[in-house]
Amino acid sequence: MNDDSEAFVAIFREFAGDALRDVWTFDADGERCLYIREDVADSLDGHDPEQYIDNERYGYITRRTYNDLTYAEYQYTVRGFDEFSTFRTFIEDVGVLASVDRGKTHDFGELFDRLQTSEIEYDSIRGSDEPNDSHVTADD
Repeated sequence: MNDDSEAFVAIFREFAGDALRDVWTFDADGERCLYIREDVADSLDGHDPEQYIDNERYGYITRRTYNDLTYAEYQYTVRGFDEFSTFRTFIEDVGVLASVDRGKTHDFGELFDRLQTSEIEYDSIRGSDEPNDSHVTADD
């Protein structure tokens, strides 16, 4: 993992602590897992994260739609599941997807602001530059 990837994951770790489940980046051509907790990786057995992320790519279209339909600018989406919440945003046209365990209230607006103001070179963590198995787990 490069320095920007490590700094990027560190923002999420500082935000969610041990509740952080996974962090992915994606673009139109691929996705990259930057972090996945071991128990989450085990839960993905038999599930294809690529299909889920393919669905999140619709955000490239829907964020423009929301910007055209509302007076405010789209920033991020949060989806609630029975075991976790998922955060999705786009920074410099890089899709970002992360999940955190349920049970603690998280200020996703604060997370978005931290991502926006970071000095990370987002092109270096773009989803399609490296193979999908370039992730780290909590045990690494």
